[in-house]
Amino acid sequence: MKSERESFEMRWARDVIARAGIATESPDPEDLERRAERLTPEQIATRDLIVARAKEVAAENSTLAYDLALALHFMEFHTDAIEILNLAPSTPSIDWLRLDLMIFARLFVDALSEATRLEEIYAADPESAFASTYARAHALKGLGQEEMAVDLLRGLVRVRPGYKSAQSFLMDWSGGDE
Repeated sequence: MKSERESFEMRWARDVIARAGIATESPDPEDLERRAERLTPEQIATRDLIVARAKEVAAENSTLAYDLALALHFMEFHTDAIEILNLAPSTPSIDWLRLDLMIFARLFVDALSEATRLEEIYAADPESAFASTYARAHALKGLGQEEMAVDLLRGLVRVRPGYKSAQSFLMDWSGGDE
């Protein structure tokens, strides 16, 4: 039964990697600051209550951590979502979501380390090399290393021409020269 569950989780993680990846480019830092400044004191208090309660629930029942982290992610509380995931046992889905959240939270150096770690952990899964390279490209772009990011995406597109998200970002980041 345990191996069937692990097999299901691995298939689920592969599906998440194949379908979702990193859906959008990281927002502009100035845009993030403007969004934070627009929160009223009441909204900040509400956010703090939501995050605190989510942490309590995840600490009591770690199986809910994934769902709570997704909810916080959709509310754009990415760093808090990472903290929630850290309360759950490691699974492929949780590990790959954590990597995506690091990029959304603009924790690019941490994301580079996490991409390398996940590539090693899931070395038996060929999808992990593509997913970690894709995430690495986004992290490098966020760090201002556009040329390196474009080179990584070029390599991905060469090996896997059907990787539409990588093609789209490659065209965008290279100015349409691809």
